[in-house]
Amino acid sequence: MNDHYITMAKLHEIMPDANASTVIQLGRLLNKTIEEFEIIHVAAFLARIALDSRELSYIEEESIEPYKGRGLLKIKGREMYYKCSIYFDKNFIKYPEVVASAVWCCRTAGWYWRYQDASETRTESSEEYFKFYHRAKEVLQNEIIEKV
Repeated sequence: MNDHYITMAKLHEIMPDANASTVIQLGRLLNKTIEEFEIIHVAAFLARIALDSRELSYIEEESIEPYKGRGLLKIKGREMYYKCSIYFDKNFIKYPEVVASAVWCCRTAGWYWRYQDASETRTESSEEYFKFYHRAKEVLQNEIIEKV
């Protein structure tokens, strides 16, 4: 399977306010995440990430809470950290800050999209979400990624 679903240029076009070095760093990881979690609706996934992460600039909530929102789709609360720990066989309960790292902020976003509250994620109805979604669909030219 192609390991590059979206080029860095396309990702930056979808999220024009994103820092170029962040696009490069997270773009490759997002491509791996799209493949790992078999994400078909890439435009919707990227639109939700653009909205929740403020175009890749907001990975961690400002809070003293140990299980604060972290990641591109904000894993939040002890229960979500526990579910991630079980799924990935990593101890996010003991080391919650790891979720904010480049690799884990992408992989937990894929996990959340695929397994946690996907109906809510995919039916986001804010005007800002639709702005990102339509931009992503245009940039990706309505591409739907399918496993070969």
